[in-house]
Amino acid sequence: MASTPMDQSAEGAAEARREAPAIGHAVVNVARGIWWTGLGLGAVVAEQTGHLVDALVKKGQQVEPNIFEAGKKAGHGVGEAAGGVGGRIKEFAGKIGKETAGLDEKVAAASIAWAFPPAANSMN
Repeated sequence: MASTPMDQSAEGAAEARREAPAIGHAVVNVARGIWWTGLGLGAVVAEQTGHLVDALVKKGQQVEPNIFEAGKKAGHGVGEAAGGVGGRIKEFAGKIGKETAGLDEKVAAASIAWAFPPAANSMN
């Protein structure tokens, strides 16, 4: 017996209804897989971030004494250098003071000897 277009349409609809649950299950399974992947990604990132922070803190604790020691050495070196410069400045100032101690009298004596008029501030 030949089937009519109406029969073919009914058979197609019945077949589609039989296949629909299988397709629906496949879509749900894919969606669940995507969902679980996202959840897993979030969990792994949180886990690894915690491990990374712990590792960074531990490493910071290990290098901290070296950093402070280097800073102390640098500060000590700067302090010694500044002290040395300060001492040299005082020494130089002392030499200048010794060299110029009798200079006023020598200049006054020379100006008299050469008949220069005395300086205005030396008349007091």
